[in-house]
Amino acid sequence: MRTTSRTLFGVVPLLAVIAAGVLAGAASAQPNQDPPQSGDDRATAHAGNIDIDQPGNACASVGLPGTEARLPAGTFTSDGTYIDITANPPGSTITGVVVKGGPAYNVYGNLGPLPWLDLHSPLNDSGRPAAISHWFVCLTPVTTTTTTTTTTTTTTTTTAATTTTTPHTTTTTTPAVTTTTTVPTTTTTPQVTTTRTTTTTPQAARTVNPGSTSGDGQGKGLASTGFDGWWLIVIGLSLLAAGAAFLASPKLRNLFRR
Repeated sequence: MRTTSRTLFGVVPLLAVIAAGVLAGAASAQPNQDPPQSGDDRATAHAGNIDIDQPGNACASVGLPGTEARLPAGTFTSDGTYIDITANPPGSTITGVVVKGGPAYNVYGNLGPLPWLDLHSPLNDSGRPAAISHWFVCLTPVTTTTTTTTTTTTTTTTTAATTTTTPHTTTTTTPAVTTTTTVPTTTTTPQVTTTRTTTTTPQAARTVNPGSTSGDGQGKGLASTGFDGWWLIVIGLSLLAAGAAFLASPKLRNLFRR
């Protein structure tokens, strides 16, 4: 009995030493795991796996807005290592791309205007992009803005003015004018011209008899009416003009001398 106990106490330490050696060898056999390299300045590399089939929102788990989806044909091309995205799907906008290959995946976001060329998975041990195992995009719906234009129509109604004229009185009635614009109204009243008529009554001629004395005591005066001797004055003036012409013209004097 004592022999059996001694044997067991000797075997247990030996087994412990063997187990420790095995664990140490296994630890030294595993290579050091370096963080994955994206191989693209536009992407961020992450270790592990991600896909749209896993529970939850795959886009939210990698920090991209929108919902995960696969692009329809005609919007991209791929050769198994590189992806070129040339268009957004109808009604949506691509906010980012996730490309899985090997033990890691690249997350592309904020790539700017399309197209996006040469997207790939993180680098493998050879320093080249690993073959793509799967990839997906994150989409947000396109927001449509509707603009409504309202046109306002203004109607203006104008009624002609009515003028009523009576002797010495002119009345103008202007109906109300409905309009959206106020225009100053100027009323001009015609000027009335008054003609003054002056009537002159001829004064009766006063007759002064010859030999009578005027009111101021200055001798005799001629009658103010009844004088018809103007033709004698005309004849006298004509004779004076003829005599002056005769004296002034030598030819007339010679003619009379003959």
